[in-house]
Amino acid sequence: MNFLKTKLFFFIGFIAVAAIFTGCVKGDFDEPPINIPTVDFEANTTIAQLKASYTGVLDSISDDIIIKGVVVANDESGNLYKQMVIQDETGGIMLLIDKSYLYTEYKLGQRIYVKCKGMYLGDYNKLIQLGYIYNNAIGRLPEVMVEDHIFRDSLPGKVPAPVNIDLAHNNSAYINMLVRIENVHFLEVGVPFAPQGVSATNRTIADASGKELIVRTSQYANFASMLTPAGYGHLQGILTIYQTTYQLLIRDTADIIGFSGATPPPPSGDFVYPNPDIPAVSSLEENFDEITNQTDISIPGWTNEATTGNRKWQGKIYQTEYYAQATSYNSTDAENVTWLVTPPVIYSNNLILNFKSAMAYYKHDGLSVWILTNYTANPETATWTQINATLANSASGDNNWVSSGDIPLSNYVPANYTGNIYIGFRYEGTQTNTTTYRIDEVKINTTGGGGGGGGTITPVSEVHEMFDNVQNDVDINIEGWLNLAQEGTRFWRGKIFNTEKYAQATSYKTLDNQNICWLITPPVMYEGGKILNFKSAKAYWVHDGLSVLISTDFNGSNLTTATWTPINATLAGQANADHEWISSGNISISNYVPQGFTGNFYIAFKYIGDAINTTTFRIDEVNIGPAK
Repeated sequence: MNFLKTKLFFFIGFIAVAAIFTGCVKGDFDEPPINIPTVDFEANTTIAQLKASYTGVLDSISDDIIIKGVVVANDESGNLYKQMVIQDETGGIMLLIDKSYLYTEYKLGQRIYVKCKGMYLGDYNKLIQLGYIYNNAIGRLPEVMVEDHIFRDSLPGKVPAPVNIDLAHNNSAYINMLVRIENVHFLEVGVPFAPQGVSATNRTIADASGKELIVRTSQYANFASMLTPAGYGHLQGILTIYQTTYQLLIRDTADIIGFSGATPPPPSGDFVYPNPDIPAVSSLEENFDEITNQTDISIPGWTNEATTGNRKWQGKIYQTEYYAQATSYNSTDAENVTWLVTPPVIYSNNLILNFKSAMAYYKHDGLSVWILTNYTANPETATWTQINATLANSASGDNNWVSSGDIPLSNYVPANYTGNIYIGFRYEGTQTNTTTYRIDEVKINTTGGGGGGGGTITPVSEVHEMFDNVQNDVDINIEGWLNLAQEGTRFWRGKIFNTEKYAQATSYKTLDNQNICWLITPPVMYEGGKILNFKSAKAYWVHDGLSVLISTDFNGSNLTTATWTPINATLAGQANADHEWISSGNISISNYVPQGFTGNFYIAFKYIGDAINTTTFRIDEVNIGPAK
């Protein structure tokens, strides 16, 4: 009987404990916390500003300078030793740390903060580095001091994309940053990257024009014995400098991409060479007003050719707007490459190209722009050169026209050139890379000024947005506003709770490495002064993911290159209750624009999150009106 009682009491106790633990579970939003490193301070200096303060003489840092950056290179492969490289939006810097196996703590993509006071800023043969003094030169920060200066924040995230550089250009702005060089080959083929017995070895790569770059590898790199490949390919790594010579440090073998074939490949498919008998023109303006909807474009003097697959550029009409469009959406071809090429234009050294582009249903960057020179019926003597144009991309938003800006064609032709030029719009897609691209208002002349219209937004005097017309759980689309996903696939969405409507951004249950989304007002006329106020709320706090910014040089498409200044607004935070609306207070725009400013400004609500940093943020009742 006592044995049965014991079993009964044990069973009841087990049920009670289970009930207690079950009662503690509040659903997916309150799962057990993960030990995430965090800091409780902010950076006050950019990496570029820190480097600019270097006088050329080793010196200790006496000011309370704090920088932050993301780890883009560490010592995991052995090509760096007791070093790691961090970068922010402004630049990169190498940290010297007297500690082994840094990669176990500072993984690629790890955001870190560095309290620089007490550290030393110096250079090794012109490469600026941050560390400590050693024998009156820049050396490593002692391991016992690391915990006082270097702080991890959050879990490792996405590594910044490498910057594409051209060996013909001055690349000093990208020193100690992750870069990519395309279509290069090794001058020494089939030799080890770094033979043993020599501390480090230089190998040389060159691009198609013969411009060279040193690739430097330590004998301790885990790929040191790997043989340099033949053919052409792409290299990634950290750009450094030794005196006046640029060098590339490969992080691991994943930075060695492609390398096949005896000559540099075109992007994909074949280049197009138009009929040489087409009469040349002195200038060009094409608005596609004569096209037929959903029909392959056929304009006198223009060449529309599919080099891979069957898709060509087609005319499209939407309401009263006419334009050219290319897409692989619903294509039965494995790959599509199609060119739309202008008639020949008689070259003069003051010719300017201008056009506008738009995209929809982003999957990939499929549009590029090229110029053809030295073509007189013989493709063997002709040269296609890619033009660096501002194009619609993932940050532009669907159906928003983006101006290319005025492009001087003299930047892309040989000196003293006297022949004709052609401009080619090249689309490339597959059954999975299906972004739709559009072009319109193509102008080649000596005055520029094309590419306008379309998605141009008229400036407003005031903004009063209550989000009353949003749809629940649908990406926000309000006339004049921009809703952009800079990273990931999440946008600001409309939300409706009871009778309340508002805008919401969150990374909860995201599948993306990171989410960065922007909700941007129409351009607002400053007109001597304006006041901003709004309200915000948060739910299920994990991180501070909402910021409010202002720009006076944003043009509707230059999201990442415009100057965005943070606004000191009162925002919902950790101390506030979930769903509690917090007023921003009245914010004077005059505090954030230059003295005497008379132009337009934009206000942006920016959300940043990831699979760990999942706080939900909401905004409502956005008002911008005259200063009282």
